[in-house]
Amino acid sequence: MAITAAVFLRNKCPIVVHRRVDFPVGTGTFSRFKYRHPAIGAYICVSETIRKILVPSLKHPELAITIYSSIDLERFKQAAGSKVNLKQELKLPSTAKLIGNTAALAPHKDYTTFVKTAALLTRKHHDWYFVIIGEGAERVRIENEIASNQLENHIFMTGFREDVPQLLGSLDAFLMTSKTEGLGTSILGAFVAKVPVVATKAGGIPELVEEGQSGLLAEVGDAQGLANQMERVLTDHDLKACLVENASNKAKQFDSHIMALETYKTYEKVLQEFDLN
Repeated sequence: MAITAAVFLRNKCPIVVHRRVDFPVGTGTFSRFKYRHPAIGAYICVSETIRKILVPSLKHPELAITIYSSIDLERFKQAAGSKVNLKQELKLPSTAKLIGNTAALAPHKDYTTFVKTAALLTRKHHDWYFVIIGEGAERVRIENEIASNQLENHIFMTGFREDVPQLLGSLDAFLMTSKTEGLGTSILGAFVAKVPVVATKAGGIPELVEEGQSGLLAEVGDAQGLANQMERVLTDHDLKACLVENASNKAKQFDSHIMALETYKTYEKVLQEFDLN
């Protein structure tokens, strides 16, 4: 709509494009025209991975910058003092291991791999349980996969929750199995809650989860690899402590106040450089 206004209505207002998806710009004529239009003053990407994917499609790649998607760190820190006991809510023993994810139930989150990973782990560890916190169009399909793997007593679905920051502290580990991901900001909540993270190498996730430093990684769709990494993090206490400490420190770089300030500066720069007369 912004490009249409610039072309047909001679709108001189500069355009700032925010890019969050980890796939290339379409190769069609209109897509190329749209992303190369001179009215665009900046392209803000939520991760360095997204910037690198976007740059080949641009006439002026120097206009593409990375401003990391972030969270309100203070909100998550405050939640640590008012935890919700999710194990108790799910009627699980306090000694059980609870592994979870917080995300919309969308295809790119690849909950098929989540269920497969859970199936592999629960065969060996009968007191390990999984929870999916979120809602979406994929709910019925995921429920069917859980049932077909006979995991109804090991995988729980809470639906949409507004108390996610309070819930995170009940998890023993965080598992993200996404196929594509701009950055994966739900991981940051786990970092702040001091919950170790195992995730796929999708999109910008490795910029948050540095292998062996702030978390553990596996290839996209690799349920066995994810299961192996989860076993490592939940059986090696020294490794877990190291990952949690490093992740907690790394989270400090992803404060929403920093994101807001950098975004403001970018808009200000674009306005200064464009002639609106």
